[in-house]
Amino acid sequence: WTLANYGAIFQKGSEGLGALLTSAGLSFVTATACVLVGGITAYALARNKGALAHFVDGLGVLPRVIPRIVTAVAFIMAWNAPWVTLEIYNTIWILLLAYFALYQSDAMRFGDSGMRQIGLNLEQAASCLGANRIQIWWRVVLPMLGPSLFAAWMTTFVVCMRDWVASIILLPPGVQTVGSFIFNQFDQGQIAVAMAMAACTVVLSSTVLI
Repeated sequence: WTLANYGAIFQKGSEGLGALLTSAGLSFVTATACVLVGGITAYALARNKGALAHFVDGLGVLPRVIPRIVTAVAFIMAWNAPWVTLEIYNTIWILLLAYFALYQSDAMRFGDSGMRQIGLNLEQAASCLGANRIQIWWRVVLPMLGPSLFAAWMTTFVVCMRDWVASIILLPPGVQTVGSFIFNQFDQGQIAVAMAMAACTVVLSSTVLI
């Protein structure tokens, strides 16, 4: 019974504190990006029923079908291709893109579920009263879709915080995330420190959900 292992994590400049802050930052940005893209995509799919809409809808389900380790390896192969000029591999941006690719489907499903509860007649009524497309989205659709998008944000934040597949395979030099930190501590025999970090992650995720 000791708090020394938590002290080792929260010491100024420690790898544990850096890993926690890095994961929290990446999760916040990823969740926000996923909700923005997922909400707009869900709205577009709900109001368009063509072949392209069905294709995009199916594309959004792929992260649930393809194993995450395969997606992570695909990122390595894609961003190391000779014709790719953007230097993203071995930077923190590769983690951000991987998180987005892996978890955007969750936000899209939440958005799609919310859009199914919003009748088109509400938008038509607002249009008849003189509202333009932006006003309809901001004052009619978004307030009703907001709870679903908020749930999508929380869920995406939590799953990004506990990600370890992309974090370990795509981890750039000099960067630690919660998943890679816990994995490395177990690998080095520092089980108590790893469990302390796991407890901190559970507390942070639970706080967001509450």
